Amino acid sequence: MARSGATQTFVMAAVTMVAFAANSVLCRAALDPGQGSAAMHPLSFALLRLGAGALVLAPFALRRGPHLSASTSASAPAPSAPLWATAGSLLLYIVGFSWAYLRLDAGTGAIALFGAVQITMFVAATRDPSGVPPRAWLGMGLAMAALVFMFLPGAGAPDPVAAAAMLAAGVGWGLYSRLGRRSRAPARDNAKAMFVVALLLAIAYLAARAKGLPGLELRANASLLEALASGVVATGLGYALWYATLPRLSSSSASVIQLSVPVLAALGGAAWLQEAPSVRVMAATPLVLAGIWLALRASKSAAAASAR
Repeated sequence: MARSGATQTFVMAAVTMVAFAANSVLCRAALDPGQGSAAMHPLSFALLRLGAGALVLAPFALRRGPHLSASTSASAPAPSAPLWATAGSLLLYIVGFSWAYLRLDAGTGAIALFGAVQITMFVAATRDPSGVPPRAWLGMGLAMAALVFMFLPGAGAPDPVAAAAMLAAGVGWGLYSRLGRRSRAPARDNAKAMFVVALLLAIAYLAARAKGLPGLELRANASLLEALASGVVATGLGYALWYATLPRLSSSSASVIQLSVPVLAALGGAAWLQEAPSVRVMAATPLVLAGIWLALRASKSAAAASAR
């Protein structure tokens, strides 16, 4: 029975990571300027993705009663973060993510996003009373140095504006994840934040359409299907599966397993979009992942030692 449960957890986690990576590939495919007029506007993609995802998660938002988070222990968690804070960080993520993929390939965007997310959460963790072990600082220093190397101006460097947008998206998602750890009902609170941000995006979309900005029309083409797939499958169902998987994983395991997302996104971009990462990106990616892994491993060891 234990082996069966472990296998089920592995499969659930693997499917979730594929869904997370698919968001990068689907977004890049929908926004690809090479499609000409068939490419979707970033605002349109963000609205469709989040609106569809919010509808999928709507049942969680309507549920009542106590729904304790995966981190629930004998001591009750702190009250959930204010809705304006979670919605604001989610808005930063969704807008930065969508605009960045106008000029970043799927793999490069994913490693930038993932690196910024983990660094943001690491910086937030420095405020914890237990502190941060020296080896964790070393690992995060390596990851940050690799990201700086990746985005330094020069041959093979990604577009700086797009890179900045994705790094901002990573900060937004890192803050959103950090705030979500305080929630008694993470799925429900996430659905509420998604509804609020989807509403804000809808208002922005209608205002842009009223001003006659080009490229906002929604056409029944592949880009529209990719945006809906990103919202319904990769975002809505992916998040729902992640919430079901988290109670089966330790916090360190949940962090480490996400190291696979940039790799899966790069493989998906190469297979589906025929993207070939630059030599600089290929050199920096394993250093970013190695640095994050070292930091997570050091933090896990320190936590285990303090628990003895």
